[in-house]
Amino acid sequence: MSKYRIELTASRILPLLEISWGAVLLVSIWCWQDNILAAQVGLQVGASVALFGLLFYLFKRALTQQVSGVFMLDDEGRWSPISPYGMCAWQIHTNSKVLGFLACLVLVDKHDSKRKKRIWLAKDQMQDGDFRRLCRTIYRIHCTPQSI
Repeated sequence: MSKYRIELTASRILPLLEISWGAVLLVSIWCWQDNILAAQVGLQVGASVALFGLLFYLFKRALTQQVSGVFMLDDEGRWSPISPYGMCAWQIHTNSKVLGFLACLVLVDKHDSKRKKRIWLAKDQMQDGDFRRLCRTIYRIHCTPQSI
């Protein structure tokens, strides 16, 4: 069993994705048919302001709360952050996905299988070899059934 050290940095892709998703939602609000609802323009303006505020909050949070640090990954899908406070063992779940330049990790706590967390990782957060290794590990987990 091989262990690999993966160093994550801040991503530029993830905040841009949030902005583009927000822009699509904002445009979709203004593409409603005319005069379907009473006071439709007021509703569209209110929804746009609320959506803009939410997007501003999410964008600000995405810039400050990105996953970064050093992690250990092994061939069996164990994902462990390296910290001076000890290591917490997580297992990459079979629901994890690779979407081109993004990886959505579903991590299950090794000690409490009900405890899960979801992490979105962009290709620009790590070196190319590390991202390919992570993708291979996710594909390997999909091919071999595990009892989690």
